[in-house]
Amino acid sequence: MEVGLLKNIETSFIMLKVDVINNHKFNLDLYQEIIYNELKVNSKFYITLDESQIDFMWPERLNDYVSNRLLKKYMCYKRLPIYTLTGANAIKKTEIIKKYLRHKYQKSRYANCLHTPSTLKECEQQLQCMNGIYRLKQSNKAPIFLTNFFPELTIERLSVCVDLVYDRLKDINFYMEYNKNISKILNDSNIAFLQMKIDYDLDIIYVIKELYFHLHILGYSIEDIYLIAFGVDHIGKYPLFLADKTIINSLFGSLLKTKLTIEICDSTNMSFLSNYHN
Repeated sequence: MEVGLLKNIETSFIMLKVDVINNHKFNLDLYQEIIYNELKVNSKFYITLDESQIDFMWPERLNDYVSNRLLKKYMCYKRLPIYTLTGANAIKKTEIIKKYLRHKYQKSRYANCLHTPSTLKECEQQLQCMNGIYRLKQSNKAPIFLTNFFPELTIERLSVCVDLVYDRLKDINFYMEYNKNISKILNDSNIAFLQMKIDYDLDIIYVIKELYFHLHILGYSIEDIYLIAFGVDHIGKYPLFLADKTIINSLFGSLLKTKLTIEICDSTNMSFLSNYHN
């Protein structure tokens, strides 16, 4: 019996992000969750990540220049605490801790509290990366995906987008204020709401592409589009301020091609386009 239990003993880690380092209540909750999950803290150390380490640890963000640069602005060259932990099923348990604490404390896509590895292999590779032992498999320059479809979205324009979105999301109450005012927004019958289940790292660039294609002709900027997509990802539902059913139908059809779970509903929360039950 003891031999079988030993087979499940794993090493994992928790990296705190800048938005919670000095949050006393968060840190108390973190320690309580570590104890509750019967994990042992083996060590605590600090890491300052450079851009190439960010690319190695989050290679999926290389698909989107804006997301990649936002992550680097948020995390690069910041002194971040790391806890290494051991225990039965430590990888799964640290992921459970991450989801619980993010649900409770996350303020936006980037102010999302902590990072944990998803697999034992990822844990080993990322710990080695923190110690300077890694090799990028691809260029650390994010491909300009959107420029291939929209020539006006040059690297210079996307760099402006990064700065504007970053400044907007520095207001940690940006999406919280939306939640508080949702009842007022719901009274407007001219608003359609977009709901999606997004695997952010894999799907966000395709959502951005379709939203921009359909909405920029109505005056939406690329910054607006990113804030909508981040809002849907963070809250689960975000207003499009859009009443034109022709555009809504076209947008829905295009988003279906991404194979995401999508719903577009009206101000009464009545769904008129959905594949939630398909």
